[in-house]
Amino acid sequence: AGAQLSPGQLNIPRVIEFAVGGYTVNETAGTVTVTVNRTGDTTVAASVNYATADGDAKAGVRYTTTTGLLDFPVGVA
Repeated sequence: AGAQLSPGQLNIPRVIEFAVGGYTVNETAGTVTVTVNRTGDTTVAASVNYATADGDAKAGVRYTTTTGLLDFPVGVA
């Protein structure tokens, strides 16, 4: 039971984005931390789905795939 938006709230900017445009990780690093920022209106909760995707590296060969849901509670940027 999340918060409901009123028609006036639909035009308030809400953005969820990566802190940087891309990430490069050495194969021996083991893990990578990806920073996600939320800006704009934080008076309602927000969520975003995420998933890894192949680029130069192939899933199952060079990295382990992952998916999930990133939640931002009310007031959290």
